[in-house]
Amino acid sequence: MLTIKLTAPDTYTAKEGGKELGSCRFAIEGDTLTITRAETLEGDGFLLDGLLRAALFYGYERGCVYGVIGEAAAEGFQRQLQALGLQAGVKLRQEDLPRHCGC
Repeated sequence: MLTIKLTAPDTYTAKEGGKELGSCRFAIEGDTLTITRAETLEGDGFLLDGLLRAALFYGYERGCVYGVIGEAAAEGFQRQLQALGLQAGVKLRQEDLPRHCGC
């Protein structure tokens, strides 16, 4: 069973069984949560979507008004981000996130 959990104060990790499939690191500064790193095995777009949403909602729940996908985090994921309707460096409010994964 796939799980996505907060595994450190600044990291969400996706695992299936005991195998790590991906992770997403972030930093909160002021009213903005910035995704600083994202990794998935084989560039899985659905997994990337889940990790990004988990981290962004974590920030929104803690009072962040915006979420941003950092340029470094977006490297290697341009196609997946485009399918999700997202781009690096753009401030997103919670209501800006697509309702469904477009991967």
